Amino acid sequence: VTPDPDIMEDFDCQQNMTYTSVSGDLLRIANPDQSGINLSDTVGQYTRSNALVDEIQGSFDLGALDFVTHNQIQLSVWDADAPSEVNIVLRDANGVLLGSASASTSVSSAWEELNFDFSLVPFTVSVEQAYIQFSPNAAADSGKVYYYDDFKIDGFATSIDDLATGQLIISPNPVSDVLSIELLEPVSGNDAVVQIVSVDGQLLYSEKVVMSNTLSLDIHTWASGLYFVKYISNTADYTMPFVKQ
Repeated sequence: VTPDPDIMEDFDCQQNMTYTSVSGDLLRIANPDQSGINLSDTVGQYTRSNALVDEIQGSFDLGALDFVTHNQIQLSVWDADAPSEVNIVLRDANGVLLGSASASTSVSSAWEELNFDFSLVPFTVSVEQAYIQFSPNAAADSGKVYYYDDFKIDGFATSIDDLATGQLIISPNPVSDVLSIELLEPVSGNDAVVQIVSVDGQLLYSEKVVMSNTLSLDIHTWASGLYFVKYISNTADYTMPFVKQ
């Protein structure tokens, strides 16, 4: 079978992940429920540990994910006690956080496909690791068993609140020296603020916007990585990611 870089793990013929750390117990087993949407012969069985931060860490054997044509990730999950939150965290080869997304199971004791929207992750970054978290920050779920399968990247979408609205234009992106921020929404009074935050939520820059709709910011001394520009006013709240080279 030809390896498919869009399928990270299906526990059958496309096992394209190397698991680097697993908090609980992960086994490859026969599919316990071949009804519904998942007819696969084998799936993953995960038993959650008692750690507050419980996760399955893995790197992609076939290289970085193609975020130029895809930015939606799917994961099939079987959960005996829905609803449960499932979180996916994406990182680069050095472990730098690039983005995270959550979804919740809605049907107990049946396979369902969960979708994780990573449209805010720039296609210029190199996504090479994923962390899967079942019931994140819920140590009380220790010992709970989940089954998962068909971990893949598929589909392309832009964020409704951010990219699709076109309220911000950031250039260049990636940026090395001077970042230009253009606001397409008319600014009235002193109600508009532009902020820049790091991926861990640290506020690095904040400025009220009174008259000008274009800002230029020298960031040549900033560390390389992913950042977010936030525009906040009385009528809107938008966010746009950018990469500092």
